[in-house]
Amino acid sequence: MRTPTLAGLVKAWAVAFALMLAPGLAHACPVCIDVPERTVADHALEDWIVVLARGDSGNPFRFAPVEILRGTQHDIADAPEIPFLVDAATRRAMARNPDLSVLLTYGPPADYTGRTPGSGLWYRHVTINPDRRAVLENVLNDGALWDWGMTTDQARFDFFAARITDPDPVVQRMALTEISRAPYAMIRKIDRAPATDELLQRLTRVTAIPLTPITILLLGLDDSPTAEAAVRRGFDRALAGAGTSIGAWIVAGIERGGAAALAQATARLRDAPEMSFENRRDILAALTVTGTARPDLRPAIASALVETVERHPDHAGDLAYSFYTWKDWSILPLYSAMLEGELDHDTRYILGIVVATGRAEQAVPLNAGDL
Repeated sequence: MRTPTLAGLVKAWAVAFALMLAPGLAHACPVCIDVPERTVADHALEDWIVVLARGDSGNPFRFAPVEILRGTQHDIADAPEIPFLVDAATRRAMARNPDLSVLLTYGPPADYTGRTPGSGLWYRHVTINPDRRAVLENVLNDGALWDWGMTTDQARFDFFAARITDPDPVVQRMALTEISRAPYAMIRKIDRAPATDELLQRLTRVTAIPLTPITILLLGLDDSPTAEAAVRRGFDRALAGAGTSIGAWIVAGIERGGAAALAQATARLRDAPEMSFENRRDILAALTVTGTARPDLRPAIASALVETVERHPDHAGDLAYSFYTWKDWSILPLYSAMLEGELDHDTRYILGIVVATGRAEQAVPLNAGDL
């Protein structure tokens, strides 16, 4: 029987750690996510039945499929009855325009464990007109080449990034929702964005609250004086722990203010011992997002993270993934010392992987307590 080598064990642990953190939204920008885990495009690509529906000719208050984009009539017959009612506004709009329909899908619920008859749910999405129909068809056709469920797929990201300035607010919202899930390193390379005034107006709309974080990040990439002033105000409030979307404002502030804004954020971490755990976590999330997207600022950020863990060890597990992915092993002495003390099981596991991987890469012998 072959005996596993230390290098092999470290590699296995590292792979397990990466797989534990990698799926789906783990790749996303954590200061951006304030949207449903499954987007319209997700449903269109993944659900078992995809249809366009209008009011039933026999009962205008009930939906009936008029076109099947995925599935068959037999599949629809086997599925539960469509539960949604056609509201008055939708009935009037469809009466005026025979080209209008509603996108409905039937697919797995959030707690999906396997497909059995009647195990799915019907979902109502957006109203479809000819222009939106063209976008939907592009999603269904191009999406066959996208990595399923991955927020880092460049082709998928580019498809939606090109539509964040679409004149149709429904298409624009779909696009903004999609790019919200991408890593910030991808977001900051977008070469087009809604106008400054439009971004600022979006921040005041109650209906746009789920898109507030991505709107803030796009504002941070806007080099107009108006955007810069708005970001500066939001950044200062966020550092004080006021307002919402604190992480997004801090990322945007550092994007505009560079090293000086970063120094302000790290000083706040250092000089505000009364800060709540949640506020500190927001700032740390913003720093890790920035550090991942901007290697030029990473050394200063890593130093601030190490200092924060020294002062507040309860954040050690939160920051482990960043040190791991950056291959920055400046945290190893501190994590090694922490492994000698009392830790909960999950934190010990995560810190142990970082220490083991870092020491293997640096060819430093492991201590017995690190295993």
